[in-house]
Amino acid sequence: GVPACTAGAGAARWIRIGPAQFQPSELAKLTAILFAAYHLAHPKTDISSFSRGILPTVGVATLLMTLVLAGRDLGTAACIGLIVGLLLLLAGLRYRHLAGLGAGGLAVFALMIAVEPYRWRRILEFINPGSDPLGAGYQINQSLLALGSGGLTGVGLANSTRRVRDRVEWSGGASCSAKSRNCRMLSESAARHAMARSES
Repeated sequence: GVPACTAGAGAARWIRIGPAQFQPSELAKLTAILFAAYHLAHPKTDISSFSRGILPTVGVATLLMTLVLAGRDLGTAACIGLIVGLLLLLAGLRYRHLAGLGAGGLAVFALMIAVEPYRWRRILEFINPGSDPLGAGYQINQSLLALGSGGLTGVGLANSTRRVRDRVEWSGGASCSAKSRNCRMLSESAARHAMARSES
């Protein structure tokens, strides 16, 4: 895990400063964006040169992604890689360099998923959240229900009827038809789960 960070669920992603908590991966994301933007916009940067134009940006981004991965946060690391890749592309990165970096990034991403099977399960749950609505897909299903009940304008601050396990409230979102099969299935599953908890 990340040193001096608060651990939870096998990961260490937050630094506690008094009553507040700080997520260093967000600082890493901002640092990567600012450095890439500064370096690529510098007059002396030659984007056609791998050593002088691409390597410094990719090197800093790789270092930051490695630190983020130490906290088992693959999502933020992938986000940093995608943002930096987009900035390189906008700066005029050659397609052959883009293909090489993309292939390398995909290989590392696949390796990270292979060494941690739960990551592959999360991807499957994201694709089909209804397969286990009360288990691995609980949070994403509750988010969908909250977004559906909130409509376009939401239900207002502190009026949410859906809360995920970490007490994060979702009070707004897009409309969701009550007649849709997915919504009916999730509602029935949530009702069964609530009844089971009340009986236990």
